Amino acid sequence: MFSSKEIIFHFIDLAANEGRALTPIQTLRLLYIANGWHLCFYNKPLLEEPVVFWRSGPMIKSAYSFLKQFGSSGISISGNQIPFSSNKESIKLINIVWNSYKYFSGNQLNRIVCLKQSPWQKYFSTKTIGKVIDSDLIRKYYLNKIQ
Repeated sequence: MFSSKEIIFHFIDLAANEGRALTPIQTLRLLYIANGWHLCFYNKPLLEEPVVFWRSGPMIKSAYSFLKQFGSSGISISGNQIPFSSNKESIKLINIVWNSYKYFSGNQLNRIVCLKQSPWQKYFSTKTIGKVIDSDLIRKYYLNKIQ
């Protein structure tokens, strides 16, 4: 498992290598999506921290705390500040997520993760901010996307 910062910095590096800058919302949603696909394929979370329900979508608290300093503009830091683990399976999956979702805006990614029947949507009726979204529910959601 990885810290959210490790994955954030990897996504920032991937974007920078293509001359792109990510916004905080894009980065937060890519982080959630990567965690979902990791649960699906490896039956274990990518992140050390659980995903929680927030009004605006699924959230990883430490990632939000770190990224909020950038507001809604592009993230202006170098991604290579944290050495990235050598877990080749996870890195490959993160790179696939990047290549599959990199052209979506933050708003588009937010709509994707908040679709009807999504794990976030299932928690929406409770409106309990900060409630942990069950990892197994996220895993099953992503499994259903490939069946």
